[in-house]
Amino acid sequence: MIAKRLFFILFSVLIIAPISINAAVLSLQPEVLQVAPGDTVIFKIKIDNEKECVNAIETGLRFPKELLSFKDLSTGESMISLWIEKPTLAEAKSINESGEFKFTGGIPGGYCGKIPGDPGDSDVLGEVIFEVKKDVLKDGIKDSAQINFLDNSQILLNDGLGSTANSRFSGANLIISDKSSINKEDWANRLKDDKILPENFVIELTSDPSIFDGKKYIIFSTTDKQTGVDRFEVREIKMPASIKWWESVWGKIFKPAEQKWQIAVMPYLLKDQSLRSTIQVKAIDKAGNERLVEYIPPQTKTNAQIMFDVRYAIFALALILILALLFIIYKNFSASGGNKTKT
Repeated sequence: MIAKRLFFILFSVLIIAPISINAAVLSLQPEVLQVAPGDTVIFKIKIDNEKECVNAIETGLRFPKELLSFKDLSTGESMISLWIEKPTLAEAKSINESGEFKFTGGIPGGYCGKIPGDPGDSDVLGEVIFEVKKDVLKDGIKDSAQINFLDNSQILLNDGLGSTANSRFSGANLIISDKSSINKEDWANRLKDDKILPENFVIELTSDPSIFDGKKYIIFSTTDKQTGVDRFEVREIKMPASIKWWESVWGKIFKPAEQKWQIAVMPYLLKDQSLRSTIQVKAIDKAGNERLVEYIPPQTKTNAQIMFDVRYAIFALALILILALLFIIYKNFSASGGNKTKT
């Protein structure tokens, strides 16, 4: 969590653009919606920058867990291209137990408002999907639910200082009755129709004294314009060139366990700090489509690795010389023994 926070602050500070302090508004759309038990409800999370430039958002939502179940956060239409933290389907159970979730992301270059003439929803951060629980109505009496932004939500300005904008937050209200005003199959149809892989991306290897104590980590990011990226998974596979002969023999006798994929959050700390492994990253969208990208680190040996190789070479050469000497002694002994027998 500390690494995420540091990364979030560093990102907001690195992009410089002069700006004056003003307000920005985060809201859920629609603001009011009538739904029925069992409905799947979709809210757009929108930002009104009010003529200011912003470049990072740290927020989340709180919802009544006795009435609603969190199903997903779709980022297919999101202006945020650099996600630092966001909920995944794997976390749905814990989110529904707590009744809240967080998400944090950045906008490289900043967002200064909708471009005139742009017909798209360029002010969207994402779409949150809830399901109304089926047993919420008691004796047909109407109920209501409020969805609000977390109290510690903040929007950072694109001023090179990471200044906090004077922000306002507007949630949404659900009126739960036996009648619904929404298309119940909207989200299911989107998932069914999405056959397109997430966008291609690159893996960047880096290190920073303020993140992971200077250890090596990777950065990766991509988007999916249909249903949005659900999660990233990473695995590190030891490269054949870095496998020692005894490891190879051992692997043939005892088949090593297959490298497992790990759900990853960026920045991702590498397990193999020696960089002798191929790094694979998968981006998986909400519909299950996968994009696989691979990175092979440059093979530069450390002084310790060089000294180990030198010692290993000396040991191997000494062993060969000893075996050769023993063979010569054995041959000479055999020859001299044979001559004495003939005499």
